[in-house]
Amino acid sequence: MDGKKSNELVLKVANLEQSLIKTIRRKQLQFLGHICLHKGSEHLAVAGKIVSKRRRDLHPTRMSLLPILLLLGVSMIASVQGYPGYSETVLNGKKYFISKRRLPLSLAKRNARCKSIGAYLVKIDDPVEHKLLVGAVSRYKGWGPFFTGITDEGSEGRYYNFNDKSPAKYLKWKYFQPDNWWGREHCVEIWGSSLNDLRCERRGRHICEAA
Repeated sequence: MDGKKSNELVLKVANLEQSLIKTIRRKQLQFLGHICLHKGSEHLAVAGKIVSKRRRDLHPTRMSLLPILLLLGVSMIASVQGYPGYSETVLNGKKYFISKRRLPLSLAKRNARCKSIGAYLVKIDDPVEHKLLVGAVSRYKGWGPFFTGITDEGSEGRYYNFNDKSPAKYLKWKYFQPDNWWGREHCVEIWGSSLNDLRCERRGRHICEAA
């Protein structure tokens, strides 16, 4: 391969890497640690290498893309087919995710898990969203409870959304709820067609809302 062709190949590789980096950065803003790569870039990213010739006097070398991914803080390349650990549903044009495993986690840890897929613990803004979420939970094949991002932790009786600390907009409580049983119930679940307060550390699933 002459010097002109070699230089052209190096430029193509550089352009491809620049394009790949831009794609990764854009997807990171939406789904932390989850990247959707397209066409030829997907193969290159998964293989982790590009075969090229940088100079006339060098043999073809493999340039790993792994260091680039690590420097950008990417933990994995996710499939466009779904999100590991979550069931995805679209309600009124918006994405929601219900965790598949019932785990005893704090609200902070549940929210962190939501953020790892570019979402946050669900906020309920109005009766329409409440009804759609109730329907999604009722169709879900698995036991609850189903945690929302609503809480009054640290502000007894004043409910807010954990992710951004904004006041809770819509609260349709179950009869005689919230009762803050034994003074330990500071989280909110969807229970039937209404809301109920419960202990935050209880084993259960949580609902995420796409950011």
